[in-house]
Amino acid sequence: MDELDAEGRVVVARVLSELTGLDAVEIRNTLAISEEARYALLAKGLDMEIKIGIGINTGEATIGEIGSEKKKNYTIVGDTVNLASRLESITKEYKSPLIYSEYTHEKIKDKVQGKVLGNVKVKGREQPVNIYTAS
Repeated sequence: MDELDAEGRVVVARVLSELTGLDAVEIRNTLAISEEARYALLAKGLDMEIKIGIGINTGEATIGEIGSEKKKNYTIVGDTVNLASRLESITKEYKSPLIYSEYTHEKIKDKVQGKVLGNVKVKGREQPVNIYTAS
């Protein structure tokens, strides 16, 4: 998928819905916001493209308030989160709005047809990871 067209939004929404249990229609509508923003910019004479990138990984993470008494942040940390972030950062390179890891693929492969994009080594990890997009 080179663009997040209507069909792309449906596929991304299906993947996110399977992973999160959230309503696929709500996810698809949220993803449509970037398209609506583009049309609003065009209406004002600004020909600007808006693209999104989503990186998904599945695994354990630490979630909660982290910090000191003076400053606490509610956050999520761990290798799982770091890999998801690295996958999001390569969506432009692969011209795909959605990239997910082999770990996520194992969880959804019976429900969502995936397309192998390759095997990549990302910063912060010694072992390369197979990456997929929804097809």
